[in-house]
Amino acid sequence: MTFHTFDENPAVQGQSYSDRQRKAAEHWSEIRDHLQRVLVESRIPPINSKCMMCDELAVAICDDCSSTAFFCKEHVEQAHLNSNIFHRPHT
Repeated sequence: MTFHTFDENPAVQGQSYSDRQRKAAEHWSEIRDHLQRVLVESRIPPINSKCMMCDELAVAICDDCSSTAFFCKEHVEQAHLNSNIFHRPHT
């Protein structure tokens, strides 16, 4: 793989600033939907996830506890009531 500085890059030599900006915007629009989908999927518990404190279906996740800290409704409140009060679990 060859790396070039911006001025040396053959793909951009001879292109105007506005052409490069337009090309960057086109590239962003190509990947934006995929990135948004990945972000949303990473913020919800996987289907059929179980609470880490019982066997109930998980409805919340707390990234501050762990990326795999899944909780049922009862336990997400219980786990964050007195300890971990600054965590931000979400459903």
